[in-house]
Amino acid sequence: MKKKIIMEEISMSDLEPPQYKLGSGEFGRVFEATFRGKPVVYKIMKHAIHNSVHENELKILYSLRDVSHVPRVYGFARCPERDILYLIMEKAPGITLYNYVFYNDISFLWRLYMAKNICRTIAHLHERFVLYRDLKPDNIVIDPSDHHHFLIDFGLSVQCASIDERVEGMAGTPGYMAPEIYMEKQYGFPIDIYSLGMTLYFLFTHREPERLSVLYYRLTHLNVPRDIQMIILDCLQLNPRDRPTAMDLHNRLTDIYTRWRRVKQVQKKKKPQQRWWSFWWCRP
Repeated sequence: MKKKIIMEEISMSDLEPPQYKLGSGEFGRVFEATFRGKPVVYKIMKHAIHNSVHENELKILYSLRDVSHVPRVYGFARCPERDILYLIMEKAPGITLYNYVFYNDISFLWRLYMAKNICRTIAHLHERFVLYRDLKPDNIVIDPSDHHHFLIDFGLSVQCASIDERVEGMAGTPGYMAPEIYMEKQYGFPIDIYSLGMTLYFLFTHREPERLSVLYYRLTHLNVPRDIQMIILDCLQLNPRDRPTAMDLHNRLTDIYTRWRRVKQVQKKKKPQQRWWSFWWCRP
């Protein structure tokens, strides 16, 4: 028996102007608007009334409605005459991880903090058998006010029946896609781990995905700590069975983060305080 999704149907007249176009993709166009005084985005899905792809996205977003790192879905609107579905959801505040890393001077400790949290979010998805299939810095939004992150764009995601289920089909962004996708093989949740590895590589090096031979060289010559190198390389194993789970990565990164934070606290306490008379004594 098919499970019915209980979601509020909204009239498009409830969306307050002005409305701005944010972007477009294979599965629809995205606009920004205001709904009940809150900033929202709505996705226009064409050929969507009886489209299994869009129905799948609705199901996934509804199943993740209590995950704080996934934008909340407010409801949907329909236009049967034009075969269009409008999906209205919370606007993730902030900028993408890609832009945040490039335009901010961020510490190594912040990178660790963000890395472990992103791994935890992917673990949340996998616990609910959601295969994301398009993890990359452009699909992670950072709120600068509190560094909370959101995972956006579930258009390529798949709701699986179990953690061992395999799917097929070309999906993802070149450079972040696992080798088994290019080889047109059936694949499972380890493809998200490969994409996660490339995302972590970008986070810790400021560099986009490269050939593995170049990537190995960069990791060893950009002063990336050895334990972080090992985590990234574990994610990028060519054999999917050799890749760790998202929860394993979260636990390892949490241990590293705790250790580095403790070191920083000790260094801060040991930092010598400069006395005013030392400046006076050294004056020419």
